[in-house]
Amino acid sequence: MRQPRARRCQADEIRSYAVDTAADLLAAIAPENHSGYGAAGNTPVVLLNGKHISSMQEVKHLLFEPIARAETFTEEKALRYGFPDNKRMVNIITVKNFRAVRMRAYESTSTDGRRLDPAAHILDPAR
Repeated sequence: MRQPRARRCQADEIRSYAVDTAADLLAAIAPENHSGYGAAGNTPVVLLNGKHISSMQEVKHLLFEPIARAETFTEEKALRYGFPDNKRMVNIITVKNFRAVRMRAYESTSTDGRRLDPAAHILDPAR
C-alpha cells in the first residue's frame, strides 16, 4: 500500500514562490510542512532525490532551477523511514544533467564621491 503524499510542488509552482535556493523554497513552504504532532517549530526531514542528507548545508545553496519538484510526505511515511513520528519529510527531486553559472555584479562609491568600486562575484552553487 502506497503512503499518500501530503503535498507535491511542481517546477512551475516552485518558480511562483520567487525563491533563489532550496533553502528559500523550504522556508516558503514551511507553514504547509509543519507537523500537527509534537512541539511547535518542528522542521521536516529533508531528502534529496530520495536520499537522506546529513545537514541543510548540502542543499542550502542548491539553485531553484534544477528542482523538478518537491514532495511532502506525512508523518506515517517518515516513521517508515525511521524518523520520529512527529516529523514530516520533504523530498527535493532534481533534474538530471543541469549546469548553470550565476553572477552577481554591483558597484559602490565612497561617501565623498571620489571613488567607484565595481565588483563582480561568480556564485558557486557547489559551495
